[in-house]
Amino acid sequence: MPAFSRQEQHRMRQEREHLEAQKRKAERIQAHERRMRKQAEDAARAKADRARRHQERVADETRRRREKDARYPRSSSAQSNYAEYDYSYGAHNQQQFQHDSSTSATATRDAIRRYTAGLGRMNRVAVACDEQLSFTDIPWPTLYPICGTYGISKESVRHIVLSELLYPWKDRRGRLLAFLRYWHPDKFVGR
Repeated sequence: MPAFSRQEQHRMRQEREHLEAQKRKAERIQAHERRMRKQAEDAARAKADRARRHQERVADETRRRREKDARYPRSSSAQSNYAEYDYSYGAHNQQQFQHDSSTSATATRDAIRRYTAGLGRMNRVAVACDEQLSFTDIPWPTLYPICGTYGISKESVRHIVLSELLYPWKDRRGRLLAFLRYWHPDKFVGR
């Protein structure tokens, strides 16, 4: 075996250490690349899962809306809505409302009867199920049944809220306060 000088032995040891260091560095780089690849795959998988869950929620919400809409048929025009829709309390005669500026006591009495029956029904629905109430579940204090917010007017509500038939034992101010207390009891709590 040839005898190496100390310098050669030292140089060979340095080369060997250098090669081992390069090998360890290459292994670290490969391990880092594997971790980065795994993180990217995990992120892509998580993003796909979020997208899938979002699609499921949207589909579920759409299905729930369709089921709810099936209970309350709709039409494309407002006139046909009024013609088809009886507001669950009785038939609606829009022409009478448009042509008759002075409302009769019978119309007011019917509206109050419809309103109070609707309050009872709404309270039963609100207690019985955990679903959120829709526009059609709420009894609106209007002279005639309505299908949307465009049917609510100051005059129409005034006939019911301030009617002596709703709270016959109270004056005008008392009737208004009683109506407000029913819908907003928290506003009248003493401080």
